[in-house]
Amino acid sequence: MAASNKDRDEELNYLLPGYINGQLPPEQRQQVDAWLDSSPQAGEQLRSWQQIHTALQGRPVRTPPSGIWLALERRVFHNDVRRGSSAASLLAGFALAAITLVLLWLTIRPGVLLQWTVNSDSLAAYRIYRAHGDSQEFVLLGEIDSKPGEMRYTYLDVLSLPGQRYIYQVEGVTPSGVSIVSQRVASQPLTALPGQLAILISSLVLGILAAIMVRNWDTARLPRLLPT
Repeated sequence: MAASNKDRDEELNYLLPGYINGQLPPEQRQQVDAWLDSSPQAGEQLRSWQQIHTALQGRPVRTPPSGIWLALERRVFHNDVRRGSSAASLLAGFALAAITLVLLWLTIRPGVLLQWTVNSDSLAAYRIYRAHGDSQEFVLLGEIDSKPGEMRYTYLDVLSLPGQRYIYQVEGVTPSGVSIVSQRVASQPLTALPGQLAILISSLVLGILAAIMVRNWDTARLPRLLPT
């Protein structure tokens, strides 16, 4: 209860300046009147506010020069445009970097390239499996149909991760569906890393350049946007 009375006293105290100036609505004015009648401390606070009000009445009202308001407006506007320019430049850089990364990855297709040669074209297809490191848990990556007269086949593993060592296994599938296991091939951890790093770095550099260009363009345009 004491805490609620203290909060009420603080709320009513904030109404005293409006009470003195006659700006309170009737309901709030009645609340302040009741508070003043029931609390001697409220009367002291009212007298303090009345002294402040009397002291300020004789003071002349001074308006800052128009140049100060203009400089303040320009500064606030300048900061708002700067923040918008930074966000736009970051967004443009990220978008270009992402688009470049996807396009280069689909065009260059960095990864581990598998090549094998067959002695005949009697098989119907070839299935490519992959396992991590020394694991024996092979996962099917894809299947290539056999082509008449074709003796050399290739498969590009574009889902290989940088720095990972993989073991690949190619199964030949006969027309009747019987699998013939070929020898396994181990890839080195850094086989696909150079191409992948080149694409990542190129995308990042283009993204940074795009962000810088957008920011410089907005900065050059800023003087024309500022209010005069």
